[in-house]
Amino acid sequence: MVRAPRRARRRRRGTAMVEFAISFPFLVALIFGIFEWGRFVFVLQLANHAVRQAARDAEVSTDTKTTAQIVAETTGLLAGQPLSNLNIQVYEASASGSNLGTWTNAQFGENIAVQLDGDYRVMFPTLGLLPSTIHINTRCVTMSEAN
Repeated sequence: MVRAPRRARRRRRGTAMVEFAISFPFLVALIFGIFEWGRFVFVLQLANHAVRQAARDAEVSTDTKTTAQIVAETTGLLAGQPLSNLNIQVYEASASGSNLGTWTNAQFGENIAVQLDGDYRVMFPTLGLLPSTIHINTRCVTMSEAN
């Protein structure tokens, strides 16, 4: 077996350090991107769950709860997640989901909707390559069981 001279081995070691220095930022960005995507999916599922639970509560209590109570319940179920410009609406809905008016007027079998709009704030710097916020819009439409 022929061994490479010491000087050639030293050059190869330097090459490996340069390759590592070039590829390491991309690897870190990939890991942070995977983490951020997982966090976004978690917040999206949490928002879907909060809207679904609030709609279920609204459908059985049209005569006992107020809109503020349903909105507060939805916000509480979000567990302080990073959503800005948060707007939660509770309304009587048509079959297509459009707003027909006050949800407390919905009769038995009519639709009630809870809708959440907000902006998810990205945790890591995007360096101008990606958006710093992602808009989330989720809605749940259920049938009134009260009145």
